[in-house]
Amino acid sequence: MTIARRWQALSISARTFLLVVAALVACNTACLLLLDVNLGPPPKPADFHAGDRRPPPPPEGRGPPGGGDPTLRGAGPPDPGPGSHVPPRGALRLPIILAIELLAIVPLAWLFAATLSAPLRRFADIAGAAGRDGVPLPVPREGPPEILAAIDGFNSMQARLHRSVQERTQMVGAIAHDLRTPLTRLAFRLDDLEGPLGDKMRADIDEMRVMIAAALDFIRDRSSRGRVQRLDFLSLVERVVEEQSDLGHDVTLGNRVSMTIEGVPLDLRRAVANLIDNAVKYGNRARLKLEERDGECRLEVEDDGPGIPAALHSQVFDPFFRIEGSRNRNTGGIGLGLATVRAIVSEHGGTISLGNVVGGGLKVTVALPLSAD
Repeated sequence: MTIARRWQALSISARTFLLVVAALVACNTACLLLLDVNLGPPPKPADFHAGDRRPPPPPEGRGPPGGGDPTLRGAGPPDPGPGSHVPPRGALRLPIILAIELLAIVPLAWLFAATLSAPLRRFADIAGAAGRDGVPLPVPREGPPEILAAIDGFNSMQARLHRSVQERTQMVGAIAHDLRTPLTRLAFRLDDLEGPLGDKMRADIDEMRVMIAAALDFIRDRSSRGRVQRLDFLSLVERVVEEQSDLGHDVTLGNRVSMTIEGVPLDLRRAVANLIDNAVKYGNRARLKLEERDGECRLEVEDDGPGIPAALHSQVFDPFFRIEGSRNRNTGGIGLGLATVRAIVSEHGGTISLGNVVGGGLKVTVALPLSAD
């Protein structure tokens, strides 16, 4: 990884911390070096002879006070020899000053970086939790002007999206409800039509009624959600598995790991029940496994069916999408099972993915965030 990519991978607080420390250390080091140059030792007087290290003799008839050899008294400290080295005046104190500065700068720089990034962290946390309860959660307006502008834009976007989803949901519900009347009239008019053609048309009308009822149930469930609460996901899955087993289905649960999540119990029970129902209906049996991985609660559901082609893994989550030959109308499905599961999982901040099992079968993996203790 290059330096530029490593720098981009750092958080804003880490970047701010490193920049502040580097700037302060560079400025203080430059100031110390300049002061050391200006306050260095004064220049030595020129010698009488370039090669003579002794001071020039005093004028004739005048000697140093107290007599004696003028070369030994009054000459000051001896000059170091040519092989000796005297360190500069600030060479020893500069590292000590820098170490003291770092001890004082690092806590202040970290406090400054944490204060700067705190509004962004709160913004990210609330934005990640938005929509989980079915209603928009406005982000509190806190922080500098740049953060306030981003918060205002996010709150406006969230309100517009919520209003648009509500309007489309109401429109689809109204259309589905109004379609019941013409279908009822068609059914009455077909009572006088006998033969294979009449039977086929009546079967189509019955299927349309089932689809309309399922669409209304789907919209009703998504518009009226329950209360989010902490729950043990293992206990919830065990209850659903027990209910499915009592109905005579081949359902097993392995790797039982107790994990706490936050969610709507009724919605999560419906999601798990839909996954088991699909596995039993199209794959004869359902094998469930719970595990904790990468800070998430993972539920895997495998069956022994024909699986789903990889090219269709994203399309099977679309409402009313069915795969001919394996998941068709003869089995009773109308294509809302996986769509419902994905909607519930997304509302809980999780993900869902599909994968074909080696040797035959489909594996559905649901990952939900663990509850923060």
